[in-house]
Amino acid sequence: MKLVNLFFLTLLIFTGCSQSKISTQKEKKQAIIFDNLILQQSYEYLQTLPKSYSYTNATYSYIGHSGQTTVTVKDDVIVKREFKEGMFNDLKTIYIENKKDLNKNKKGFPPKKLEALYAQCDKEVLTKDKNENKIYLTFEKRVLKSCIYVPINCADDCSKGIYFSNVTFN
Repeated sequence: MKLVNLFFLTLLIFTGCSQSKISTQKEKKQAIIFDNLILQQSYEYLQTLPKSYSYTNATYSYIGHSGQTTVTVKDDVIVKREFKEGMFNDLKTIYIENKKDLNKNKKGFPPKKLEALYAQCDKEVLTKDKNENKIYLTFEKRVLKSCIYVPINCADDCSKGIYFSNVTFN
């Protein structure tokens, strides 16, 4: 009797898993469509906003190292990049680049306009295999705030993609 119960329990587990996998595959395809649609709607909204703004990209390590890059765009042209770094929230300014010397320094987030960040999200993050990665999109006031992927079996400092905050339109 115990052997029969074990057989039915095993059969139930494997049958349930295969149905769950099919459902999960459908959900992942729907999630890809939804992610692309919501990003497209946010991009269209971005096109209606002023072309002068600033945003900050911040990175944090689990051991406490932090970096923060602020990019300023005026009349649709990148005019400034400021980079700070340190431990936890004790950040010191490392450099300030103006329009004429952008990209002179290697440290920090590369200066990009928001449209380029949306394109990067679409090409480098939303195309990742959802069977191997979790994908996260966040928005603030309808503007993209983060677009990242995290390998499913990763433990620390694994997220890749773009993060930015403090988007201020002038």
